Amino acid sequence: MEDEELFRTLLGATFEGIFIHDHAIRYANAAACEITGRAMEELIGCPMRDLHLYMDSEKLDSPDAFRPAAEGLSYGPYQFTGVSGSGEHALIEARGKTVFFQGRWLWLSAFRDVTAHHQALEQLERRVAFEDLITAISASFINLGPDEVSGAIDSALGRIAEFQRVDRSYVYLLRDGRMEMINVWAHGENPKSWRGYSVPIGDFQWAIDKLQSGENVVYEVEESPRKKPEDPVDASDKRTRSSVCVPMFAGGKLFGYVGFDALCAAQLWNDETVRLLRTMGIVFASTLQRQWAREALDQAYATMEQTVEERTTELKRKHTQLVHAEKMAALGQLVAGVAHEINTPLGAIKSNTDTLLRTMDKLQELVAALQGEGGGGPVPKLAKLLSSGQKLNDINTQDVERIVGIVSSLRQFARLDQAEIDAVDLHESIDNTLVLVHHQYKHRITVHRDYGELPPVECHPDQINQVIMNLLVNAGQAIEGEGEVHIRTRLDGKRAVIELEDTGKGIPAENLPRIFDPGFTTKGVGVGTGLGLSIVHGIVEEHGGSLEVDSEVGRGSTFRLKLPLTHPDNHAH
Repeated sequence: MEDEELFRTLLGATFEGIFIHDHAIRYANAAACEITGRAMEELIGCPMRDLHLYMDSEKLDSPDAFRPAAEGLSYGPYQFTGVSGSGEHALIEARGKTVFFQGRWLWLSAFRDVTAHHQALEQLERRVAFEDLITAISASFINLGPDEVSGAIDSALGRIAEFQRVDRSYVYLLRDGRMEMINVWAHGENPKSWRGYSVPIGDFQWAIDKLQSGENVVYEVEESPRKKPEDPVDASDKRTRSSVCVPMFAGGKLFGYVGFDALCAAQLWNDETVRLLRTMGIVFASTLQRQWAREALDQAYATMEQTVEERTTELKRKHTQLVHAEKMAALGQLVAGVAHEINTPLGAIKSNTDTLLRTMDKLQELVAALQGEGGGGPVPKLAKLLSSGQKLNDINTQDVERIVGIVSSLRQFARLDQAEIDAVDLHESIDNTLVLVHHQYKHRITVHRDYGELPPVECHPDQINQVIMNLLVNAGQAIEGEGEVHIRTRLDGKRAVIELEDTGKGIPAENLPRIFDPGFTTKGVGVGTGLGLSIVHGIVEEHGGSLEVDSEVGRGSTFRLKLPLTHPDNHAH
């Protein structure tokens, strides 16, 4: 009696349902009421066997649970399915032992709801199995041979499908505007009947758009978008009820997807399903990439000599262009320096010449006045000297203007004050370049210009000037003695065409295929390096143009330069 208050407090506070009973319940705590869903007054005096209304009576009906109590007896623990006070099924764990109470032996039974604990254990076991599955499959893809990849993917698809209890798993790749199934595992079906199955991407563009943005595609096939509402589902898909697909990326681009199908009955897809598919998608994608890289490497080995030769040629061309770029930069600095150095004294000479001309004019007026007054003696001789000086000044003026023109042509040729890409008048570029090659042409080569109407052309001005300069210099060097150079321009659609025809010695037919190769020259030692036309050809190609040549030995050559009106870089933007 002294400890009854403490006794009731302890039993009332425990989380386990406590019953003290023989054939009927003599005492129950609050947790027992909660587990059984009965009030305390209903439980007291209730036979223990009547609890089968709330519990699995087959498991509860055991000799240990209901035989008369005696010293040292016990039972459990064992588990059974019961109905909790909320009406939901619960997993109950029960155990008991005998206690001496109020002068006799009674049973003390403890019931506990272990549903949450059991579910947590199941989730833990499944998570461990999930991680073990991913680890095992990932390990199986290490060091696979080219012929083993497809089989390994099929096996992995089967294992993940069985783990998730789905009916079909598959891998699709996006190829040439179609979705093609490359691997498949199907429960109760022949996978070979599905391998290679493909459909146009346009039929499922809505799904591809979602996958492209990294989203998953979850849908019921019967409700998926079709071309027309009346279009039937494909016969091979008629049993499919729901699907889930996750994207596979390579190099930041969507190249396929991996997915599950549920047949006959729709299935809900949880986070674990998506995580499993995404993990396998990464494994499959990396494996396929390695396989393709290995195949590409094998193909590269098969043509290694040709590839090396092509790369070497390309490196030579790039090196040549780099050297050319450095030379052009040096030329630009040189031209800037020369123009600056010449302009200063040239300005002084021009100014002094103008002053001298005005002075000579006044002296001639004075001499004329003296002659009008009948002057004799030295006056006629002075008039003659002044006339000679006037002629010399006229020649000086013409030469000064020629120097000014040459400096201006140099500046225009190097385009020192313009942006990298500019709209250029090709006729102006040709005329300025002719000024610079005048010393090679004068007294022996006649230039004929037949200009058509050309709009401005977007290009690197200094590079195109270099092309024109090289072609004009080559034409002059090809003419031994006297000859002619014809320059024609015209518009061909969206391309500007410049033709340079010379009356030189021409190029042998066997050399024509090699004239743009770096290092090839027919000019002899000390005349050509074999880099000029190679550089020219590279510049024209980078501008998106073309350079053609027609030549006949003894009759001359015609170089035909075609440039797009819009530079490729500007067109791309």
